[in-house]
Amino acid sequence: MTLIYGVVDLDSGKILLSAVGHPHPWLWNHSLEQFSESTVRGLPVGVLENSCYTPEILEMKPGDRLFIFTDGILEYPNPTRELFGAERFRETLRQAVGLPISQVPQWVNETLQAWRGSTNYPDDISLLILER
Repeated sequence: MTLIYGVVDLDSGKILLSAVGHPHPWLWNHSLEQFSESTVRGLPVGVLENSCYTPEILEMKPGDRLFIFTDGILEYPNPTRELFGAERFRETLRQAVGLPISQVPQWVNETLQAWRGSTNYPDDISLLILER
């Protein structure tokens, strides 16, 4: 099992994250107009007995967005079995920067469907976006 656990302080914009076998969240820095990848790491639950998980603290500034997603997005294949991949997903999210946060999941969904040419998802697809 993989998961991300986080605690968000809405006043300060600080987020405490811990991850177990999950893709690393991406933080969109609005002022720099670039992504940074979280460094939080951990083995999936149950791989090793007594595993330790070290949390990471991120700080979001106004306009920043944190993207937490499942590997089903990165590993989403097109008809020739080429994976959607991290770079293509980052570019998809860059193109959505001007959209209201409520419209970003639909943009991602439409982009994935156009990539595959289908609405059939071979793996779970989940996306959580936090914006300050």
